[in-house]
Amino acid sequence: MILRHAEELNALITQNYDHIKEWSAWLKDKERSIENTRDWIKQNLERFAKNEGFTIGIWYKGKMAGQIDYGNLDWNDRKIEIGYWIGEYFQSK
Repeated sequence: MILRHAEELNALITQNYDHIKEWSAWLKDKERSIENTRDWIKQNLERFAKNEGFTIGIWYKGKMAGQIDYGNLDWNDRKIEIGYWIGEYFQSK
């Protein structure tokens, strides 16, 4: 994710709040601000720069459909956690 995707990501999250909240512990606020999303992207870019993991967008026909996260990267044990979410409209596509 990069900052230019903040508005599209924020809209996707808020439009799919009810759909993704059950599986997304990070999703606390239904009225998520664009500043919150921008801050999250900046944190993710810092995590990537430190080689600690990263989150990328899932795209379908030029539209952001969701995210996939490679987190809790452990270089010593060579393991990583993978999580994702996808907007309701994009399921089965």
